[in-house]
Amino acid sequence: MPRERKGSARVSTPTADEIERFVIGHFRAKSECDREALLQQFAPDVRIWTPLSLTSRNFVERPTVGAERIADIIASEFFYAKAGREWTVEDWVSDGIKLAVRASLRATVAATGEAYENSYTFFYRLEGLRIAESWEAFDTAFAADRVQPQHDSI
Repeated sequence: MPRERKGSARVSTPTADEIERFVIGHFRAKSECDREALLQQFAPDVRIWTPLSLTSRNFVERPTVGAERIADIIASEFFYAKAGREWTVEDWVSDGIKLAVRASLRATVAATGEAYENSYTFFYRLEGLRIAESWEAFDTAFAADRVQPQHDSI
């Protein structure tokens, strides 16, 4: 059923099959560092609310704004080496507007070459089949002890 946001065009609510394809495609794009696919999956003015424990350590700004900025970070070696980066979707649930995804990441830390594995929960606000806003929850202390942002990689 279409939903109308104040000041925006009508956006139809995606079906469960469309959302499932979107989730699989999104995490594939993250795994493959596919910047062009990521740009299509994020709204141009997307806002990412990274946990405060990481923004307070200058990992990224909060919120991180814009599809270009987000795609640059994800598709680069800002945190993780591109080779062998693997996101696995464990579960997801959505009402067509809000989407929660539980996923795990196996990667190599770009700065150190050390193996990294962590579980994440993402909560997205969708506009059609684009991420308009995102929040993430994961073991940030574990990540902060291992990951060192490579600001010159983007």
